[in-house]
Amino acid sequence: MARSSAVVIVLAGVVTAGSVAGCASGPDARTAAPQSLAASSRALADLPICDTVAAQECRLGEKIGGATLVVHPGATGTVQLDVIDDAGTDKQTLTEMAGAAPGTPRLEDLTADGRPTLVVPLDVGPVNTHYAVYRTDKAGRFVRAGEAGGTDFARTDSGYITITAGQGPADWSVAFFRMPDTQLLPVATVRVHLHPEAPGGIDCTVTDGGGPVRSGLTDPQTTAQFCAEPAVHAAATTPPRSDRGGKPAAATTTVSSTTTVSATPTTTATTTTTTTVAAQPTTTTPEPVHATTTPETTSAPETSATSADSAGADTADTASTTAADSSDTTDTQR
Repeated sequence: MARSSAVVIVLAGVVTAGSVAGCASGPDARTAAPQSLAASSRALADLPICDTVAAQECRLGEKIGGATLVVHPGATGTVQLDVIDDAGTDKQTLTEMAGAAPGTPRLEDLTADGRPTLVVPLDVGPVNTHYAVYRTDKAGRFVRAGEAGGTDFARTDSGYITITAGQGPADWSVAFFRMPDTQLLPVATVRVHLHPEAPGGIDCTVTDGGGPVRSGLTDPQTTAQFCAEPAVHAAATTPPRSDRGGKPAAATTTVSSTTTVSATPTTTATTTTTTTVAAQPTTTTPEPVHATTTPETTSAPETSATSADSAGADTADTASTTAADSSDTTDTQR
């Protein structure tokens, strides 16, 4: 049966969009293509939608350019997608080298131009996910536009594509991109730190992602514009979500605790937050330190233990003094 040539894109370091065009496929590149799906559109329709299954062969629910994308998790370390038209012809194959925990590819509307963006999660972490991004060219073929890391992509009212990345309990970054055609172009990256005494409760700095020149802004304008973006402030109230089922990332559960600690700088040690923070240095700080820094009888066991230790120390000192006096008396008698 005659087949059209397929394009295999392999992530090895950085693969440029130019390396995609004109890439001829050989016999080895076609061995992973599903023969039954290419021969039968009925078998294609029988595949489950990827949103309803995990880690098995599935298809994306939305067609693009009249073609269906079939996802093959394959062996550990690879993710393969076949672009199959309604006649069952395998038009294109996309292969990505992935981590131990790749996610499910999906189509997203990130540019509002009627051309969905293919987002392929390569490695899913507790908070952030590493993505490969594809766009279709004028011929309808997928071209690798670039990579980005974070939680979820979004489109802003100002026309940018953003992705938020968790950097710590009280720190995150928001990367801004443009994608005018088949390239994901970085514009700027905003780094944010929760700070109760700062205006708006956050410190905001803007770094050049290779893009302030592309955006046509001067440095002061860049800082003012990007720090005012709703996406920058949204992460302060909405915990970043991982790509693994959309559940809040575990690393972000300490955001409120960090805020409480910084808002009340070491005035009391009676709150739950202070107790949690103090639990870490306790493992390396000797017990007498707690007796010195917390002389109040807030905990009966610790207080009694401290009293016993103090009494024991006083008794030992008295005994040593008596022994010394006895020694002096003996010497005098001699």
